[in-house]
Amino acid sequence: MRHVSSGRVLSWNVRGKWTRLLISLALVGATLLVYWQVPRLGFVNFDDPTDVFENPQVQAGLTRAGIVSAFLTVHGQDYWRPLTRLSLMLDTQLGGPGPRVYHLTNLLLHTVNTVLLFLLLGTMTGCVWRSALVALLFAVHPLHVESVAWITERKDVLSMLFWILAIFAYLGYARKRGWARYVLVLLALAAGLMSKPTVVTLPVVLLLLDFWPLGRFKEAPGRYGGAVRLALEKVPMLVLAGLLSAITIRAQAAVKTLGSLERYPLDVRLSSSIVAYARYIVKLLWPSGLAFFYPYPRGGPPAIEVLAAATFLGCATIGAIFLARRAPYVAFGWFFYLVTLLPMIGIVQVGNQSMADRYSYIPLTGLFIVAVWGIADLAARWRDGGSRHEDLARPARRARVAMLAGVGAGMPIAALMVCASIQVGYWRDSIALCTRALAVTEANPFAHTNLGEALSRAGRMDEAIPHFREAIRIDPDLLQPRANLVLARIKEGNYDEAVREGGDLLRTWPDDPDAHQVMGRALAKQGRRAEAAVHLAEAVRLRPGDVESVMHLGVVLAEQGEYEAAAGRFSDVLRIDPDHAAARRLLDAAKAHRR
Repeated sequence: MRHVSSGRVLSWNVRGKWTRLLISLALVGATLLVYWQVPRLGFVNFDDPTDVFENPQVQAGLTRAGIVSAFLTVHGQDYWRPLTRLSLMLDTQLGGPGPRVYHLTNLLLHTVNTVLLFLLLGTMTGCVWRSALVALLFAVHPLHVESVAWITERKDVLSMLFWILAIFAYLGYARKRGWARYVLVLLALAAGLMSKPTVVTLPVVLLLLDFWPLGRFKEAPGRYGGAVRLALEKVPMLVLAGLLSAITIRAQAAVKTLGSLERYPLDVRLSSSIVAYARYIVKLLWPSGLAFFYPYPRGGPPAIEVLAAATFLGCATIGAIFLARRAPYVAFGWFFYLVTLLPMIGIVQVGNQSMADRYSYIPLTGLFIVAVWGIADLAARWRDGGSRHEDLARPARRARVAMLAGVGAGMPIAALMVCASIQVGYWRDSIALCTRALAVTEANPFAHTNLGEALSRAGRMDEAIPHFREAIRIDPDLLQPRANLVLARIKEGNYDEAVREGGDLLRTWPDDPDAHQVMGRALAKQGRRAEAAVHLAEAVRLRPGDVESVMHLGVVLAEQGEYEAAAGRFSDVLRIDPDHAAARRLLDAAKAHRR
């Protein structure tokens, strides 16, 4: 595959704009065919509550206070992502609090990303059908379902949009250098970082693009001087990415999503990261057993698995370097995959998952390029093979190759589309999602916890409680299933057992606001309101601004006849969420009693 010079206008090897339009429409059609169920999907109880439907800023729509909050606070966020938050606010403004508009926006962004990826690759390489096939794989691969069907993953589809726009801006800069064009790249990079901080790898990706397909390394003067100049060109981008990444790390520390070295030792993280790199490739080739949560293995993966994964990664890396001259797209695609997956691979552990389908949304593009360009080159060699005297046979050979290529590409893509469509269906609600996760994973305490929560919300306590107990059995160090067990006991009216479970919880986590909150609620139901008020006040002290704790404290104070203090608490809730109807009603009642 030839390099495409950045010094001339990048062109397509196709006559007319109509071919590009027809291919783009076909990509849109394929995407909608896979994701036709998306408008019918609901919310799920995995991050959707804190990020969307129980988030007061998002539910208020686009307000001045909400816009300021999106940039200055990290409430309910494990990342600092103000543009993602603003896009969700806009959805609320346009479509109300229901899930439909949020889902449609995710689907729209994914569809736009698909078409833009096709146009971007075609512009850079001049290869229409290869670019179209890469974009089609991006559109329909089952590993990408999570990023589209899960409302919370708005950050994936939105950051990908700015990622592609930044590369388009960079192409303009590569053609004709100038500070104004460079600023456009920085602005698109900043927007991507404010959608999802993992866009931090973009400057390195741009350096890979300089190698292939732009070929800027060949055009740069001097063997090493040109490479140094191209690297220095990315320094302002790296500085910007570093600054916004620092904000992200502080945000994650504030909401305690960074895993500790005690729970996740460095050697375990490294071995799990090596295995995860290989597992994503396995799921790329055979996307079965997909789940919303893959539990982190206790003690790390088996040594033989780590050795096999490390051997494979090492050989693949050596092979990519060896083919760098003959097939530069292999080196580009492989290192694109390694680099873009690095922030999510688990060396800096965020959350408790060992890997996640959503993390592959951008990185798999590199492997798609390797596969499509590689197979196309092999097919071209076979098509043009044979003796020079077999000119009469060549048209027939080329026809056979074209037919085999069509069938060979069509069958797996059709299978991927079917698998992806089935996977979309599992996101219809929390019960279906968690049930599926438990069917395809082992020892998954988070799936048990979330399934128990969903069953509890549905009033199915007899089914919910065993899932909380199983989660506790699998991982006794998790707080959430224990807290949920207390709440389930409250809902079923077993207040004595709720207080007992709450006491056990506090003995293990004496400084946790959730432990104090559920204990306070259990004591209040038992009629011990003075003790309940103490625990609820402690929960508010430990986590100021938590609407749920403040509301429960206000209710308990009102039940004790302390209407002045109760009114103050309900006023606090309304300052956080001015549209909180229950707080408004209870505030009016407290004021009436106070008179």
